[in-house]
Amino acid sequence: VWSDDKRIESQEFLVEDVKIERQDKRATLEISHGASGLRGELGISIDDSPEIIFSLSLKNESNETRKIRILFPYLENLLVGKELRDNYYFAPYKGGICGNKPYEIRIAYGQHTGSMQVLSLYNPELGGGVYTWIKDKTGRMKTIILRKIEKEGKRVPVSSMLEPDMRMKEDVSLLKPGTEMSFYSYPYNLEPKETLSLPDAVLGIHPGDMKVALKSYSQWAHTWFKPQNVPAWLKDSFHYVVVMDTIGNSGYLKGFIETEDGKFKRFVWSQKIQPYEHLFEVGYWWRHSNTDAFGKNEKPYAWFPDTFGNYDYEEDWGGLTGIKDEVKRIKEKGARVIFENSSRIIWKLSEVAKEHPEWREIGPDGNPVDEWTVPGRRSLWNFCPQAEGWQDFLADVSGRVVRDIGVDGIYVDSMNDAKFCYSTAHSHEESPARGAEKLMKKVSAAVKAANPEAVVRMEDVCSDYLMQYIDDTWIKTFEGGDTFGRQFDLYSVHFLRFYFPEIKYTEWGSTFEDGARRSFFSGVGYLRGDLPNFKEEVEYL
Repeated sequence: VWSDDKRIESQEFLVEDVKIERQDKRATLEISHGASGLRGELGISIDDSPEIIFSLSLKNESNETRKIRILFPYLENLLVGKELRDNYYFAPYKGGICGNKPYEIRIAYGQHTGSMQVLSLYNPELGGGVYTWIKDKTGRMKTIILRKIEKEGKRVPVSSMLEPDMRMKEDVSLLKPGTEMSFYSYPYNLEPKETLSLPDAVLGIHPGDMKVALKSYSQWAHTWFKPQNVPAWLKDSFHYVVVMDTIGNSGYLKGFIETEDGKFKRFVWSQKIQPYEHLFEVGYWWRHSNTDAFGKNEKPYAWFPDTFGNYDYEEDWGGLTGIKDEVKRIKEKGARVIFENSSRIIWKLSEVAKEHPEWREIGPDGNPVDEWTVPGRRSLWNFCPQAEGWQDFLADVSGRVVRDIGVDGIYVDSMNDAKFCYSTAHSHEESPARGAEKLMKKVSAAVKAANPEAVVRMEDVCSDYLMQYIDDTWIKTFEGGDTFGRQFDLYSVHFLRFYFPEIKYTEWGSTFEDGARRSFFSGVGYLRGDLPNFKEEVEYL
């Protein structure tokens, strides 16, 4: 436990009493820590099942508000059998990954690396394993930590794609051999005399098969997991294509429009469509600018398409009628069409950016965040997905596009980052993931009201909790490059897809040959030839 950033070791708590409830098979330890004024109860429930349930509550008996951070449960130096190299682990990275190399991985449940709240360590040769998961059905953000160390004192590689607010401020172990599994809570503010009760933690054993852990967690999660009714047409869609205005992928290498002398000539996607292409995801469908990113240097048509937030229809393309007719031609050939927007990226010169500076995301330094701005090319603000006015704006745009154009759904880009925001101009939830939930609820309601068969997709999993408000998500377990998922791939399985099968998943970011094979094996869609890989795909084909 950390109280106001002062670390309190477990053994520093005084055990004042132990109560045994034999009928309920439960023990309760009354604990206290005098210096911080914390007093609490640690409960342990044991029955005939292979699982133990731990509970923890802490009361602030001081007269000051305490900032509380907790590792619960915290299991360290675990070893199944005699040889560490025979110990494998499951981590819920994106869609879930298994490995046995010495490594440390930190995952954020509620942000783009998280998926489930479960960890497992096992020895398949010996036939034994242990797992832990959290009974938290609130969607509250947390950091999930798994660390395997083979030599005492020797540090291991770390994968920690976390927002600063989700990072720990110090190491939690002495680097002893074994595997550490822990859940780190996003800080709680505990008022004087207030009691904090953490979600129960499960500690279980299994016969060397980590699927037992996943089944246990999935069965519990489905007591509260209430997904949307995903339309049948989406479940039968497996071949996805993303196309931008002037750049695309195989078959659409020059985008979905054709120009002549710098002027719009015609749409080309309906001419290039192939029978095996099930679903088009269209970016940059909105009104462009004839200036550069900063409102200067007039250039020929479509000079600057990155006008996020300008969600009217481009008049040079025939406005609403022109784009609606092209979508109709695509659908007549048997494909479906989804339009993109963004949960937080806004062109600085758009009307909505000028009219609502109060919706901007503010960093811890007090300045507006513009991480997507590229000098000389892009000029973009981050908007805060928790700003209620922005949520309503994006929901209105999503419903309007489905209703006006007849597209089959909306893809909410950059929804995979539930950002922390320090603005005082709009309100925030205790956890950014709760703000993301409100945004996705509003967007989904608007889309379904426009067409019950239309769908909502988002960029990344974030958490099983957030998946209740979508129909489909990109799943990036094996994203290209030397990522954690590719380094430790033992099974090529998107585990999340099998334990939460109600949602549609689409592999993104893998090279064509590799990604298509994984997608086929796991029964998910494949986003063919996405922009970083389309050159390789063309060469392969």
